[in-house]
Amino acid sequence: MLQPLSGITVIEAGAYITVPYAAMMLADMGATVIKVERPGGGDPFRRFDGDTYRPYFRSANRSKKSVVVDITKPEGKDIFRRLAARADMVIENNRPGVMDRLGLGWDKLSKLNEKLVYCSVTGYGTTGPYRNRPAFDTVGQAISGLLSLYVDPENPRLTGAAVGDGVTGLYACYAALSGLMQRERTGKGCRVETSMLTATMSFLEFWFVDYYANKVLPDMYRKSQINLSFALRGSDNKMLVIHLSSLPKFWEALLKAIDAPQFATDPRFDTRPKRIENYELMRAELMAIFSRKPRAWWLERLTAHDIPNGPIYTFDEPATDPQVQHLGLFYELRHKNPKADPTMMLKRAVLVDGETGFEETVAPPLLGEHTLDVLKEHGYDDATLERLLAASVIERYAG
Repeated sequence: MLQPLSGITVIEAGAYITVPYAAMMLADMGATVIKVERPGGGDPFRRFDGDTYRPYFRSANRSKKSVVVDITKPEGKDIFRRLAARADMVIENNRPGVMDRLGLGWDKLSKLNEKLVYCSVTGYGTTGPYRNRPAFDTVGQAISGLLSLYVDPENPRLTGAAVGDGVTGLYACYAALSGLMQRERTGKGCRVETSMLTATMSFLEFWFVDYYANKVLPDMYRKSQINLSFALRGSDNKMLVIHLSSLPKFWEALLKAIDAPQFATDPRFDTRPKRIENYELMRAELMAIFSRKPRAWWLERLTAHDIPNGPIYTFDEPATDPQVQHLGLFYELRHKNPKADPTMMLKRAVLVDGETGFEETVAPPLLGEHTLDVLKEHGYDDATLERLLAASVIERYAG
C-alpha cells in the first residue's frame, strides 16, 4: 500500500529515545529516514547495555538507514549539508546551539533548501536559564511535576517507564508533521521545535487545570480517587483493576456484581462525592470482597455486568491476551545479517485504510550499514568514499 509519508526523506541527527522514536514513527508511515550517527559507536543507546545492536536501541530505530559521519570535520559537515539539501526534513535533539556551531542549524540549512522542515527537540527549550542544562527523562519528569504522581514521599523511589521521553517523542512527531503540512500550504520550509519540559507539562494539562481550579495538590493517589479506579487482588494473588469513572450505571452494576446492595444506601458511599471523599474506606471494602475469589472469576463476572475492568499483566502476559492476539500487535523483525538478533516489535498504533503497514517495515540498522549506499545515492564516487573512510570522516559496517 502507498504509505502517507512515502516520498518524504528525513535526516535524523538524534540519539537515545525522543528523536529516534519520533523519526521511527515517521518511518512507520513510509518516510525514508537516514539516521546520521557519530563514529566510534553511533547512537549511545546502541551500547546502553552491551554491543551496538541492543534491544533498547532497536526499540526506536526500525526501518531506518544508518550512516556514520563525523559531522565535526569539514568534509563530514559537507556530507550532512548534501543530505539536507535533498531532504524534506532534519530532526535533531542536540543541546541548543550545537547544530548552529557546526554550521548545520536552521539558519544555514534553510538557505540550501528552502523547503526544508527543521525539527529541534531540546530538554528545556532554546531560550531561558535552563537552556544549556543536560536533560534526561527522569529530570524532565521531575521538573514538570509528573514524578510527584508516581513517587511516594514517604519512600522516595523512582518507578515506571520513560514517560517523558515517550511523550516528547510523540510531540516531536506532531511538530514534524505540522511542519510538513505548513510547507504544503506555503511552499516553504519552517522550523518547528518542542522540549521535554513543555511536552511533558502539556501532557499533564488536565492536572494543572484541576489544581488551579480546585487548589488541591495531586499526589500519586489523586487520579484513582477522583475517577474511582481500584487495583484489587483476587484469592489467587493475581491483580486486576476496575474503573468506575463518573457514570452511575457502573457503580450500580458493581454493587450487583459483588452482591453488595447495602453500599447503595451506606452513608459513606451513597453519592459519588462521598465515594471520592471516602475512597480509602471504599478500597478497603472492595479489597476484602475481591480476596474471596480468584482473578479469572472476577474478570468474567465484572465483564458480564459491563464494568470497565482488566487484569494487571506483567510484560510476559499481554501477548497471550485474546484481544492482543486478535489485533496481531506483536511481530518479529529479522535482519538479513544472521549476526543480528531478531527483534520482537509492536505494529504501529495508527491504521491507514485499516492497514498497519507492518509488512513494509525492516529491521533496525546495524551501525554504518547504509553509509556507502546512501552517499553513493548522493553523488559520492568510490574513490571519494575510500578517501573519506581512510580519513575517518565516515565509517561503514565492519561486521
